[in-house]
Amino acid sequence: MTPALAPGTIISERYRVESLLGQGAMGAVYLVEHIHMRKRLALKVLLPEMSGSDEVVARFEREAMAAGHIDHPNVVAATDFGRMEGGAFFLVLELVEGQSLRDALASGPLEAGRAATIATQIASGLARAHELGIVHRDLKPDNVMLVRREGSVDELVKVLDFGIAKATGLSPAADNKALTQLGQVFGTPEYMAPEQARGEAVDARADLYALGVTLYEMLTGLRPFDGDTAIAVLTMQVAQPPPPPSERAPRVHVPPALEALVMRLMAKDPGYRPQTAAAVHAELNQYLAERGDGASERVVSGAAVLHTAANIGSPTTSVASELGHLPTALPAPPTSRAYAAADVRTWFWERRRTLLPALGGAAFLSLLMVVLAAKSCGPRAHPNVVDGGAASTTPWLPFAGLSDSKLRDASQRGVEALLALEAEYPKDARVPREIAAACSAQGRHRDALAALGRLAALDAQAAANADMDRVLDVALDVGTADDVDAALLLLEGPLGARGVDVLMERAAAQGPHRAKFQRSLKKPDVRAHASPAASVVLDLREAKSCEAKKELLPQAAAAGDARALALITTFKRTSGCGFFARGDCYRCMRKDAALAEAISALEAKKK
Repeated sequence: MTPALAPGTIISERYRVESLLGQGAMGAVYLVEHIHMRKRLALKVLLPEMSGSDEVVARFEREAMAAGHIDHPNVVAATDFGRMEGGAFFLVLELVEGQSLRDALASGPLEAGRAATIATQIASGLARAHELGIVHRDLKPDNVMLVRREGSVDELVKVLDFGIAKATGLSPAADNKALTQLGQVFGTPEYMAPEQARGEAVDARADLYALGVTLYEMLTGLRPFDGDTAIAVLTMQVAQPPPPPSERAPRVHVPPALEALVMRLMAKDPGYRPQTAAAVHAELNQYLAERGDGASERVVSGAAVLHTAANIGSPTTSVASELGHLPTALPAPPTSRAYAAADVRTWFWERRRTLLPALGGAAFLSLLMVVLAAKSCGPRAHPNVVDGGAASTTPWLPFAGLSDSKLRDASQRGVEALLALEAEYPKDARVPREIAAACSAQGRHRDALAALGRLAALDAQAAANADMDRVLDVALDVGTADDVDAALLLLEGPLGARGVDVLMERAAAQGPHRAKFQRSLKKPDVRAHASPAASVVLDLREAKSCEAKKELLPQAAAAGDARALALITTFKRTSGCGFFARGDCYRCMRKDAALAEAISALEAKKK
């Protein structure tokens, strides 16, 4: 490593080195004094060998450009950029002496008011950067400095290190020196938005995701996702809903309003996050104002103070295109924290195993649906959920009074706002659909399923779309046994023909709950909901003899679909039965052309 600059060294004829503040693998940061202005500054120097890297130099230039233009009290300002005689590039920054947020978190979570105050100032600095078209792309506690003002308990927050910023707003050519090629990922995995983790183009909402992770960590002392490798963490960012802070750290009090904001900031789909840093800043300010403890008065804006060495020795992680195998992001439309469950819900789930034998199956299921309809992500009493959520006979009509903008605003503000909207517009199926997606994204599967039941009661077709299928899939794939039982209640009745289709898919696949799905399909009331195409497949599966299956071929040809085609094609096999499985299981199918005709008819439908 190149020896440190000696005290007294003059850089670019105007900066005198006073001392070394910090040194790392990529370079060092020095305390310097401007010899003409008598002003102390921080001078960040790249090692000469690093100065030969186009990518590292481009990062340095990005930081200089971004920090030099933002000009905001919550962003460390850059005042100069150049190259020393030996070839090393340098960047001059305002000097800030304080503590990094990372160091502050070493002793555990922060008090909620302090965390919100810090987050408010970060949001303020980001808002200004975003106005200029600058996206930080590596926001994390390491890049946030906390400074105490002399004689005051107030903290001034400074965001620093815009080394991988996207800065198209400053110059159309600014991003031509691409630091991130398609399929590559630059940043810190624990704070990356899903779209950034996949190597996609990002906008300001990626910074808001990182702010959500940072606020999460301030409130709990823990990150939402941790793994042994960068790839493991990135996989979680892309595919796994974040655990709500109060569940990740149950012994820490996390105010519901802050938890709701965190979960919305961490929505997998950027369209369902708050859309601007200014909106986040306003929401945090409102929270602080409503605390009633004076915390809002400590949100500092104004004067620049001092700072220690930037984290030049901690180069940002670069993970290349091995991300191609990562699963696609779980759909995460509007995300928000579902608030504490009602007393009746808690009472029910604590006693469910004793209630079942006491009440009997039918009464237990009816009570379960009533509880589901009354829990945290659903209104306390909903006029369209009766006797287990059976669909209303009154068809749903679009409710003209609810505008798209009003629905979008409620989605951004969280589940409580959506619940209020649902009470105001009880016949508009769009609202329970949003609630179902929001609760699913937070891992509150029974809450999501209850909302899905209300949606099915209003509009069965809306409840059978792809987004709601994913709500079911997530509950069935990662939910508890109780979540699966709640999903079965919907599949067996309220979801009608689509419910039977899902049961058939699950019953045919290998899985831990396969037997439950198979038992459900044997119930007469469930079979009554099956479509003609589904019914003929079920009948074919249950027919025991070759002759019984053959009798169903005309029905399969008339009403069947791709599922029937796949099934009856297996009847062409001439082995699988008898001694050593060499016998013909479907000998009766060879007597005439019925099988070939049925296959031909179904193939024609498929085309």
